[in-house]
Amino acid sequence: MTAALGRSFSSLSVPNYRRYFAGQVVSLSGNWMQTVAEVWLILKLTGNGTLVGVAAGLQFLPVLVAGAWGGLLADRIPKRRLLTITQALMAVPALTLWALTAKGVVTPAMVLGLIFLRGCVTAFDNPARQSFVAEMVGANRVVNAISLNSVIVHTARIVGPATAGGVIALLGVAPCFLFNALTFVAMLVALRRMDPAELGTAPVTGREPGQLRSALRYVRETPALRIPLAMMAVVGTLSFNFQVILPLLARFTWHGTAAAYAGLTAAMGVGSVCGALAAGARGRVSPQLLRSPRPRSARSCSSPQPRPRFPCRSSPSSRSGR
Repeated sequence: MTAALGRSFSSLSVPNYRRYFAGQVVSLSGNWMQTVAEVWLILKLTGNGTLVGVAAGLQFLPVLVAGAWGGLLADRIPKRRLLTITQALMAVPALTLWALTAKGVVTPAMVLGLIFLRGCVTAFDNPARQSFVAEMVGANRVVNAISLNSVIVHTARIVGPATAGGVIALLGVAPCFLFNALTFVAMLVALRRMDPAELGTAPVTGREPGQLRSALRYVRETPALRIPLAMMAVVGTLSFNFQVILPLLARFTWHGTAAAYAGLTAAMGVGSVCGALAAGARGRVSPQLLRSPRPRSARSCSSPQPRPRFPCRSSPSSRSGR
């Protein structure tokens, strides 16, 4: 048990990743605070569940459309520098939304526009942030670090909504946006304090025509990339709907407050954290991990030992306990 826990957290022995981990927990918790507050603000202003779906769509549409260009930019600019820029820009929509809401002049169109602006910055932040992990920990720890990244995301999904529920109940919606803007300071400090000499910085790629087409062609011709990406597209399109369903359940089905929505969102993160820690303890992944084990009877039937008379029955010796 102790050894498994040690493997689950092995990447935290790298000082740069440890700083990044702490900054991400704070920053993403603030991001979830803002997500809860945005949705609840839209419901408060309009009472329209359809606009909740529009808000979710505007948040992820830039990632869908411009995510590949974000990956190209991450290859052309040192990732630590790019993350410093994107993390600073992420604070701008939060501060703007805080000012508008605190003054009482915010409208649904303003909220949706600022959500879209935040999604545009995310489209360039995500590729750099995810690929930066390998530069911090190296190839030997990259699977463990990716699993810990999942722990970061789902821990933030517990802490952020729970905090947002309390803040909205005590102070209102507007302070959630201010708190989120302040959490980006933690990530900026973590990036600033990293030791560049300890980073396995990838060489910067020069600008050439046709790079995006070449990348897409490589993915199409590589099953190890094409199949997981297709699976993610299907799951993301058909199953990633909790940001729309949960607030509507809390508001219209159970007639709850923002605290009810925050509690539902936080509860979803608990099992995800456990699963991420279990995945991190493996150290490596393989296609066999996704395959269901065959039943015992099937394995015995496929045994290489010859069974001329009893091809799929227990032998007399096994029935006698030998």
